Amino acid sequence: MTKTINLQKAVRLSSRMPYNKNSFAYGLNFYKLTWLFVIGGLLGYIIETTWILALTGEFVNNQGLIYMPIKPVYAFGAILFAVLGEKIISFNGIFIFLICSFLGALFEFLCSVFQEYFLGKSFWDYSDSPFNIQGRTNLFYAILWGTLGLIFIRHIYPFICRILQKIPNRFGKTITWIIFIFLIANITLSVCAIKRQTNRSYGISAQNSFAEFLDKYYNDDKLSKIYNSMVTL
Repeated sequence: MTKTINLQKAVRLSSRMPYNKNSFAYGLNFYKLTWLFVIGGLLGYIIETTWILALTGEFVNNQGLIYMPIKPVYAFGAILFAVLGEKIISFNGIFIFLICSFLGALFEFLCSVFQEYFLGKSFWDYSDSPFNIQGRTNLFYAILWGTLGLIFIRHIYPFICRILQKIPNRFGKTITWIIFIFLIANITLSVCAIKRQTNRSYGISAQNSFAEFLDKYYNDDKLSKIYNSMVTL
């Protein structure tokens, strides 16, 4: 009897995933991944900003890209959870929570390492919190990743799929390419501006016209207003 109930539950959960082979966003293709990046990053920005506002009473604009209020760590996290969700949506909720906690914390740790060694920056530091790992992640945020992952896989991701499949194919493809090109330009500019700021702090002068452009239009004052918690290492 228990096995029958579990099987019925698995079928019910799996049926939450809408599949329309005629949709431009069918499966985990380029179009859907682009939308997941934007939606996941935006949701992460809203959640984190609201969380900080609730704790401190202050609005902190801690976006990840210069011209878009999204957090790349959550954007890539959404893609990671979507890939997982396609395979484990019908699994036990505790298992989903645990695997999302582990992978989310690991991903956050690796993002911190990348930022430090490639950009010379730190966007978060949990050194003062209990059960932290080199200040890059901690138990609390691992639990948060697990919770968000479970909610995303069971509810948010299927909802996003249903919405995307209602968009006409031609329009969906066109708008996705526009968003993708904008994202690439935005990410490239953001990374270059941050890297150039690090070089300025080390006393390295501009070596070309692009570096001079960054010094003029993306100086320390402007970047500090965008990346409130960013610290040069």
